[in-house]
Amino acid sequence: MNGLAPYVDVVHVGELTVGKSEFSNTFVDDPSTGYFYTGNNDSDINPDNQWGIQPLLGKNENADGFSDYENGLVPDYELPEDVENLGVLGEIDEPLLALTLSIISGNTAKRSLNPGSLLIHLHTQEYFL
Repeated sequence: MNGLAPYVDVVHVGELTVGKSEFSNTFVDDPSTGYFYTGNNDSDINPDNQWGIQPLLGKNENADGFSDYENGLVPDYELPEDVENLGVLGEIDEPLLALTLSIISGNTAKRSLNPGSLLIHLHTQEYFL
């Protein structure tokens, strides 16, 4: 989302992100790959030296130079996931997709966006989340 923000209007629906702005690489004892772990070189790792390290190598920033999101990215439309009501991924009544579709269609309710409190209208049908 941070990488897209300089180029498109990103609308964040859901919860606060975890805020991981750092990147790393995994290194193992396999000189044939420059010591990089590739996921395909398990059999090439020195069996007498089963070490691996994953140092932080840098920090992600977008084209505008923004990288300060260690505390997460705040959603434009907050809707905490409810383990009792996750819905079926891709079904239009799945709570996060239903809210996203209501935002796109302009039918976003002007009240709390908590699960169980949002009534939306899509294609002349009503869905209560």
